[in-house]
Amino acid sequence: MKEILIQNNLSLREVINKLNELGTKTLVVADNNNKLLGTISDGDIRRAIINGNSLDESIENIFNKNPKYVIENQYSVDYLHRIFLQEKYDLMPLLDKNKS
Repeated sequence: MKEILIQNNLSLREVINKLNELGTKTLVVADNNNKLLGTISDGDIRRAIINGNSLDESIENIFNKNPKYVIENQYSVDYLHRIFLQEKYDLMPLLDKNKS
């Protein structure tokens, strides 16, 4: 899990490299205390580039600040599996009760 955590001060280029390195479609943006700030996906990056954002620009104004997430022990595995399939999620952070 730790490998998909990134800081919000990374550039688009750094995030693209991280996605490529890990072979994933989405990364979790967290603060220094690992508290969820949001997520950034390859789709978010494509839209940013289409909108004229520079690859050297910070992701601060690009990442999704209102991602879907799950609080641990809140839902059954079967329910979460159905939601993932229905909504076609690539990733949904699992947080503790403090949202970390």
